[in-house]
Amino acid sequence: MPPSRTPRCSRLPRLLLGFLLGLNFAAPTHALGEEILLVAGPGRPASPLSPDALRDAFLGYPAHFEDGSTVKAIDRKNFDVELRRKFFEKAVGKSPIQMKAHWSQLVFTGRGYPPRSASSMEELRALMGTTPGTVSFVSAAEPLGGLVVIQRLKLD
Repeated sequence: MPPSRTPRCSRLPRLLLGFLLGLNFAAPTHALGEEILLVAGPGRPASPLSPDALRDAFLGYPAHFEDGSTVKAIDRKNFDVELRRKFFEKAVGKSPIQMKAHWSQLVFTGRGYPPRSASSMEELRALMGTTPGTVSFVSAAEPLGGLVVIQRLKLD
């Protein structure tokens, strides 16, 4: 006598329930009104960048602080994907995909290279501590460890 098997149709609701529960836990839970902090290296005065200077720095165009010193952006490739997307849309006016296309065009034509990238908070602190004029973005929940907050960007 063959072993009894559970019909496929009775396993489907359990699989669907497991899938939906998995989506619920995997989805980012960002509170409305959450902030991303624009930070600079240690010793930098806490003066904000103009929106144009911030956008230009992340697009690879010349950008300057109010005192005339050059701004160098540091990207966060392994940063929370949703917050990174919101940062680029709010601060630069482009999605991460549009940013990648922008940098591909600049590199292909020889007019520029993408900003350096930090894959961890420790690497970000090290880069910002050794390179003057650098700015980057962090979640308000991340420990700053000596970085100076120069601007708060509210996410809607």
